[in-house]
Amino acid sequence: MTSIEFNLLDTSAKMAVVNQSGYLLHSSYSDKTYCNCYAIDTFFVEVTYGSRNYIILGIKAFKNACQLDKHSNVSE
Repeated sequence: MTSIEFNLLDTSAKMAVVNQSGYLLHSSYSDKTYCNCYAIDTFFVEVTYGSRNYIILGIKAFKNACQLDKHSNVSE
């Protein structure tokens, strides 16, 4: 599956792919949201949830490793 094919799926199908094939790379939290970043085949997926109700606010697939910077624990 490519990131383009993934992005065409509905939310339920996207989460099924994440749960079945995703490797959790990083989790981050704030007052309003928490975010999990997963690796799937040749792309990454960011899943954002509401921190109080755990409702999925967004699922975004991306291929560019530069977008992983915010999930990195490496200091500059």
